[in-house]
Amino acid sequence: MTSWWCLLAVSITLLSSSSSLVDAKCPPPGNSLCNCSEVVGTTNELLVACDGQAGMVTVMDLKYQLDGIPEKEIVELAIYRLKNWQGLRTDFFDKYEKLTRLGLAANPNGNFKLPVGIFEKIGKQITTLDLSTCNLTEKDLPPALLEPLVNLKEIDLSWNNIQGLRRAVFDAIPSVQTIDLGDNKLTQLLPYLFAGVKNLTMLDLNDNLLTEFPPDLFEDPQPALKILDIGGNKISKLTAAHFAMMPNLTVLDARKNPINVLPPDLFSQTPQLGRLSLNGIQASVLPASLFKGLPLESLDLSNSGVRSYPETLLTPVASTLEELHLDNSINLFSLPPKFFKGMDVLESVDMSNTGLDLLPSTFFTDLKGLKKLKISDNRWLISLPPPKDFSENLKIIDAKNCPKLPPVVTKWIANNFDSRPQLMDFPINIYRSVNREILQRIIPAAPTTTVPPTTTPPPNKAQNWNNNNNGGYNNNNGGYNNGYNNYGNNNNGNYNNGNNGNGNNGNNGNNWNNNNGNNNNGNNNNGNNNNGNYNNGNNNNGYNNNGSNGNNWNNNNNGNNNYGNNNNGNGGNNSNNNGWGNNNGNNGNNNNGNNNNGRYNNGGGGGWGWGR
Repeated sequence: MTSWWCLLAVSITLLSSSSSLVDAKCPPPGNSLCNCSEVVGTTNELLVACDGQAGMVTVMDLKYQLDGIPEKEIVELAIYRLKNWQGLRTDFFDKYEKLTRLGLAANPNGNFKLPVGIFEKIGKQITTLDLSTCNLTEKDLPPALLEPLVNLKEIDLSWNNIQGLRRAVFDAIPSVQTIDLGDNKLTQLLPYLFAGVKNLTMLDLNDNLLTEFPPDLFEDPQPALKILDIGGNKISKLTAAHFAMMPNLTVLDARKNPINVLPPDLFSQTPQLGRLSLNGIQASVLPASLFKGLPLESLDLSNSGVRSYPETLLTPVASTLEELHLDNSINLFSLPPKFFKGMDVLESVDMSNTGLDLLPSTFFTDLKGLKKLKISDNRWLISLPPPKDFSENLKIIDAKNCPKLPPVVTKWIANNFDSRPQLMDFPINIYRSVNREILQRIIPAAPTTTVPPTTTPPPNKAQNWNNNNNGGYNNNNGGYNNGYNNYGNNNNGNYNNGNNGNGNNGNNGNNWNNNNGNNNNGNNNNGNNNNGNYNNGNNNNGYNNNGSNGNNWNNNNNGNNNYGNNNNGNGGNNSNNNGWGNNNGNNGNNNNGNNNNGRYNNGGGGGWGWGR
């Protein structure tokens, strides 16, 4: 989760530099090492962020810097990266009468420990508490410490060293709505751990060491629970009983768990499920009725071991599904002919880096609402369905690094679509920054470019400082990925597709460098049609092609290799799909899959030839 304290620090820096802001209560610039600004649109409400690396070392240093700021007017306070917390007294926050949001994140020092009683005077007013990245263990969270926080709504305990928690910890904060325990070392969850919590809306357990997700975490149904993240664990089994207490669940992230079997009725208890990630699970077969009755809008089946899907798998969600991910599935060799039938509202499809050699012949015909298609890094893809059938809504086709696609197809894509490399990460983790509204609330029209800090902040789930120069596209999707800190300077059109959305903790950078059309591999052969010479570094399957994967299309070999020319009267009476022909009225000059004079002849249904 992008901690709110970091957003607060950036916001205050921007606010402090604004000439239109009147900081009536804040000390003059230079009088305090803590950043201070007034909340826009209010009076007598201050935001304060104190970075220990600005010169504060001890608690006494911190207190000295805060003494120049009216404590009674501070509504949000963030203290991070303080080196020495020894001497922290229980009355430290007693004078902060308006404080509602307290961030003590990024204090991983061994001496950071909150004494019991420190929240005694301010407990009733605190709604948000951020203790992420503090090297905490379960011993540092006694129930007595949290008991005064009777109105706490959000607690962030992510990026710590918590291995287990007692039920009494959450019994002490019964009003909490958002619990983030992601990126810890949890090995098990005790039965009825959250029995005392009645209004939970989001539970984040991502990237722990859980081998089981207990069905008895709650004592009563949780009708308010909308978001559950159990991704990146070691859970091997899920059944409908695990979700029986979550009747209104709308977002489920179960990515990267070694789940081998998915029961047909797995989601029968979650009829409101709209976003689902099964990315990276190990099941080789999916039941045809798996999504029956679900109003799915986004579905992630990427990194799958499935070789093919049931033809009617998507039929139950045909009227609602808008986004589909099948990428990075190298064992996926084929799709049923009617797999996309009726998918009129599907807008975005990612089928990059698969084992597919053909798409269903009615692919473009069925997907009438398709706007974005990514089929890059498909080494075996030799054809596309007829172009006459594609939707007028289709504006983007990313087909980079498909060495077996004939030049006539790549040329058609380049001439008719935005063919730049696309980042199509599954944005299921938009909720990770539960306090992300702070920028909108404090700065209604926040700049799109922010200046990175001089030192690297602690690991947040998605802290993206994007410096987009000269038209560079940095597609980090607002920070939906765990542990990715992308400080990307995208210059001269370089497309930095950071954060692959696969939960790989910062790997798979996929930097697509267009390099202004230069051929970086030195193979600039006369007559080669290099199609823009894309230098594909570190693509999804780990191959560093450096131009060696067939991106140079040599079209000038004395008429040879013309992909469909000089067919010498071969008739179009076969049923081959996606053939490459001259389009002179001959339907399907494909010769039953023979490779005549360099042309690719793709067997399989349709009987329609591409023209040059």
